[in-house]
Amino acid sequence: MSNSIVVYHGSNVKISKFTLDKLKSGQGTNDWGIGIYFTTNPDLASKHGKFVHVVTITQEDTIKVWEDVASKDFLIYTLKRLVNSNKISDDDAKGFLQEINGGAEIGYLDFMNYLEGLVGTEETIRVFTDFGINGLKVPSYGSDDGVFYAIANPNIITIDKVVPNRKQESLDSIRKSLRALLIEGLDDSWSDGGKTVTLRQLLRITKDVPVQDVATSELVSKVLSLDGEDEVDKIENSDLQYPILVLLNDDESIRTIIDGNHRVQKSIKNNLPTVKAKLIKFNSLPDNFKDVLG
Repeated sequence: MSNSIVVYHGSNVKISKFTLDKLKSGQGTNDWGIGIYFTTNPDLASKHGKFVHVVTITQEDTIKVWEDVASKDFLIYTLKRLVNSNKISDDDAKGFLQEINGGAEIGYLDFMNYLEGLVGTEETIRVFTDFGINGLKVPSYGSDDGVFYAIANPNIITIDKVVPNRKQESLDSIRKSLRALLIEGLDDSWSDGGKTVTLRQLLRITKDVPVQDVATSELVSKVLSLDGEDEVDKIENSDLQYPILVLLNDDESIRTIIDGNHRVQKSIKNNLPTVKAKLIKFNSLPDNFKDVLG
């Protein structure tokens, strides 16, 4: 079938029909847009439940890349719709329009998040799908994870078959991973100038960066000072098997520890010589990450 793609969805229950009834109830929802999540990688889908759903998505060309600049036609259409529904004033719409005509740019995901905060989830979905945008997608960026899709229109989803998942991790392993992720604060996010990036997104695009041992002494001057009883508990419970994320300048000097300050503090406290780390060149990040993290 032309203009269609086969993708996969992991779940603990067999799904006979995908709907939007359970938005925000899954793992990592809304990081890449509002919708039902799929991946082109079946192994990745198998990590998310007892069953893997093999699905065909039609109208693939109506799904926009999450960080692409939203089209002027779409933004103008949305402004008119918001004015007609009294969600924003004529003056606000004119100001927004002037910025657009002046060359201001906003990505589809950032605009979706902005719109959701203004009019809510259901109306945001209607605005996108009524214009003909049925979801957002995240390219693989060269990794083996495949492409992520957040589909906002269930009508373009067809379930081909449901396969029992033989690769799911044991319950104990899942619980251990969840505890570690909660301790390390996987819900962290950073915002600047109306743009937001999350730790999940950063982990996603740096998946293929190799883990290496970094001398603890090199991190002492960059680690955050963490005080208070809650912070002490987080330091004690932090899991050193997970690498910290370190941003580097072009000369490879350390710019900042973007994630893992509790693990560094634990290593310092216990006189450990090295810390597992991913060293990420700041200028290798996508522009929207640099705008927020810069």
